Amino acid sequence: MTKTHISEIDKLHQLFTSNFMKAYKNADVYTKKQARPFLQPLYRRWYYSTMIEETPFTPANIVESVCKYYNQPQALYPVAKLRGKSKLTGIDMELIEYSLDKHPIVTDLKNIIEYCTPHLDLGQEGLFTTAQAQKAGEMTTLKDALYALYLLELALSMKLVVKVPSVGVNRFKPSGKATKFFQATDMEIFHNIVETGITLAAKGLQNFLDIPETVFSKTFIRSILHAPMETDEIFERVYDAMGYSMEDLMDMDDDDFGDADMNLISGTFMTGILLDKLFFAPFGHYMKLIRPLYILPFEFENEIQELVASALAGNFTEAQVAYFAPCSSYTLTDIGLEYFKQQKTDDNYLCADQVVQYKEIKDTIFSSLEALQVFMEVGKLMIPLDNDMEPQNIYTFRARLENDTSIWAHIQMPSDDTLHDMYEELIDCFGLKLNNDYTFYHDKIENRFAQYSPSMRTKRSKKTSDTTLIEDLDFEHQKQMLLLANNQSIPFGEKHPVVRVQLEMLSIKPPDKEMLYPRVSRVSKGFLSRSHDDEF
Repeated sequence: MTKTHISEIDKLHQLFTSNFMKAYKNADVYTKKQARPFLQPLYRRWYYSTMIEETPFTPANIVESVCKYYNQPQALYPVAKLRGKSKLTGIDMELIEYSLDKHPIVTDLKNIIEYCTPHLDLGQEGLFTTAQAQKAGEMTTLKDALYALYLLELALSMKLVVKVPSVGVNRFKPSGKATKFFQATDMEIFHNIVETGITLAAKGLQNFLDIPETVFSKTFIRSILHAPMETDEIFERVYDAMGYSMEDLMDMDDDDFGDADMNLISGTFMTGILLDKLFFAPFGHYMKLIRPLYILPFEFENEIQELVASALAGNFTEAQVAYFAPCSSYTLTDIGLEYFKQQKTDDNYLCADQVVQYKEIKDTIFSSLEALQVFMEVGKLMIPLDNDMEPQNIYTFRARLENDTSIWAHIQMPSDDTLHDMYEELIDCFGLKLNNDYTFYHDKIENRFAQYSPSMRTKRSKKTSDTTLIEDLDFEHQKQMLLLANNQSIPFGEKHPVVRVQLEMLSIKPPDKEMLYPRVSRVSKGFLSRSHDDEF
């Protein structure tokens, strides 16, 4: 290793450190205490996340480009290490080299077996407790408690650790098979680890979704390791094998779903979490066979808060929602190409030194940590300008009349549209009177704390013309909305009723360049049977 390329990689590490320490120092005492042990999940997500949205400008790709430029081993990975036991004073960096002949995971697995010697009383589920995972994690290359948990699951699956008959405790110890297992070559041991990892991924995903073994089979897991694909494509193939399509699922009304369908949809979010836990993290960060890519920048303060909120549950193994999230896509690494005996193609491999040309940025963007930080900030500001003529995303809503839910339509709105824009589209869709007398609630009910009106009617209400879908509304945690259209004239009588329209956000997708937005993409049979002149 050369001092020059180490110093260049250290600039990236300092970028992480400065952002992490800033968020850490702004946190309260309790948050600091809870966040310290789980630095590694944050570091992993940051390492594979783009610094500039929708680009491959990730620390992982930059490190490989730097290594190629200085003719250093490309399978060189930084590991973050906390400085200070009782008080966090900084984060150090260690560079670890990976290869098939001498893979760190082999030594790490051996250390986990030694940690269980002569025996260890595990938690109720037969896995490490939080304290045990943290202690075991410090014995590994990555200093990662989640990594230690995964290594224990490998050891249990391969029967290198077995349960000991005991009363009142879950006592485990290394088996006689363990000694013979580690007498093999590192390459043979690594092969067994990969195959066991494939088995764990297949079983874990099958058991969670309660689906036929042919969907998430070992053959399927092995195939998507050999031939990487977009994460959305994995979901599409799984649903297709079960007789669904992603478009049909998004367009289905609640009444169209059976119990099995609803269970499948509700499990989609956790399926993504498990894909990261059982596939992307193990074969990516732990084994270095694939390189994940997150196309959204890593938000330090938000991620730390979510992690701490999960830590409040007190159960390390159940708090996986904060630690794992599916990447957007992935490609094979050089180690992955060698192990799976694959040739480089545009589909399975990303040439890091071509997408991130270090030689072109080393004297400008990479001239200092400050220059790198400035470039990132400018890049964030520039991105919206590139897409000024088209929306970033399209939000699809199901809008239906509260007094007759058989009448509904799917409305597609640009992400930068306001609630007032949505009001006008809904009024036009349902043939109502455009009188600007209305109120939105970002809730299922008339929640005055989530009220949006065309004017500031109350101190709590917010103006609909100032409220955009993408910037001001949190649809991740609340997908339901309610529109009250007041003083609607009707063809007969003297009453001026309030028409209540229920809204549910169904999906967020890139725009179709062939379409003009906003638009109505689908309507119900009940909608078609009523003309706009009818009384809604």
